[in-house]
Amino acid sequence: MRGSILAAVLALGLGLPCAPALADSSSPLLDAYYDRFMAISSGFTYTWVGDGEPSAVGKNVRQVGVGRGKYYALTNDGVLWGSRRIGAHGEMLGDVLMRDVTRFSAGRTGVLAILNDGGRWWRAADAAVAQKIADDVVHAAVGDSANYYVTSSGARAIATGSSHSLAIRRDGTLMAWGAGYGLDPVAVMENVSAVAAGASATIALQHDGSLWQWACGQATPRKLLPR
Repeated sequence: MRGSILAAVLALGLGLPCAPALADSSSPLLDAYYDRFMAISSGFTYTWVGDGEPSAVGKNVRQVGVGRGKYYALTNDGVLWGSRRIGAHGEMLGDVLMRDVTRFSAGRTGVLAILNDGGRWWRAADAAVAQKIADDVVHAAVGDSANYYVTSSGARAIATGSSHSLAIRRDGTLMAWGAGYGLDPVAVMENVSAVAAGASATIALQHDGSLWQWACGQATPRKLLPR
């Protein structure tokens, strides 16, 4: 395995002077959709399904995303690609969705992006062009209904799955609620820098660079990287 997972700390609380961000994951380094996952480690892009092992598929990607039947990647030149798969040598085998993108969020129904000029644009999964949306979205997650979620004052970042949600508190504590956890948020991990949610599983990065995965309500997470 090529090095340890890169860690990223996001400053996304309301009322803070920070750039707007969008996420199903709390970080551009991770994303999940049902049982499919993507992660960036030491400049390389990894994909895997379910309990499988991560496979390196390419590089030159600064943010990953997973939607319904499609992978998304934001390359270092600001181009957002939508692809059924990623080539073995890192080439994006798909369509250019938008250019001059700084950050995006992908879900079942499409992809939401922030451009370099600060504009927010939405492109539905089956649409030929993107359309501009409201500029007051601060932090959002694209769920099965493309709903937008704004972070609470006590959270640094959020992630949403199909049946559970997660939030990273400012002290690095990961809180979870929904299926497997109950209605009230419960602490499930400490020292977390990034998180992403699938249908019934969660993947998380800790500050030491370790990558973990577990099912909703599972007591003991599985360490993926470093091996």
